[in-house]
Amino acid sequence: MAIFIVSQQHQEHHSEVLAMLREIYVAVTSKPLRVHYVMGDADAAQWNAVHEVFSPDNDIVFLMCYFM
Repeated sequence: MAIFIVSQQHQEHHSEVLAMLREIYVAVTSKPLRVHYVMGDADAAQWNAVHEVFSPDNDIVFLMCYFM
């Protein structure tokens, strides 16, 4: 599954979208969302949101992607 989040957003925007994704996944599958790999750029808001939403239940590996 992939979700694309546009840049120039604040952490609360990313956290809200990721939390909704998590809730929808649980509602559809009746299973917790397990995340191991996350790809993003060096934006701190993305990084912090991923850790805020997914780290409590998952061992996250953040794959850094540099867009040119």
